[in-house]
Amino acid sequence: MIKVFFEDCDLEEYALEGRSKIKPYKDYAKIKKFTSSLQTVIEVIRSVNNASELQNFSFLKYEKLKHGLSGL
Repeated sequence: MIKVFFEDCDLEEYALEGRSKIKPYKDYAKIKKFTSSLQTVIEVIRSVNNASELQNFSFLKYEKLKHGLSGL
């Protein structure tokens, strides 16, 4: 399972719950298709065991980091 971390608490609230009191997330929350798509992507990322499995989902634009970078 891949862990997804949010540095911004307001972004995390929006991404996981689909609502926020803070702009611009409040504006994004009004766009239901965008919000549900974001939540779907987060669920897919969390559901896979490793990053190589992300290539199985064509709707994800997945690109490996170069030069041995880990993304953290």
